[in-house]
Amino acid sequence: MVILQILKQTTRFSEDIDLRIVSSLTNNFTGADLKALVRKAGLGALKASRVRQREIAFYVLVYVRVDHLQVGMCGLTSSIGPITTCQIGMY
Repeated sequence: MVILQILKQTTRFSEDIDLRIVSSLTNNFTGADLKALVRKAGLGALKASRVRQREIAFYVLVYVRVDHLQVGMCGLTSSIGPITTCQIGMY
């Protein structure tokens, strides 16, 4: 969970994300795995924001939401274990 807290310092997470739950679902993930997850979720948040920005004419702050993390987890596997997380529901 400490690594997630560090990654949270440079990425805006929405308030509905419980890092304890994310940590328990990514138990076998290394620091690099977690960084990849947060990066993938962040890119999903940016992509969703870009679509919204076309509809409105002002800057929108981008926050990583639970659904971005869920999509980010699809296809990621732990570097040290055989678990594929796409089938795991977060909440």
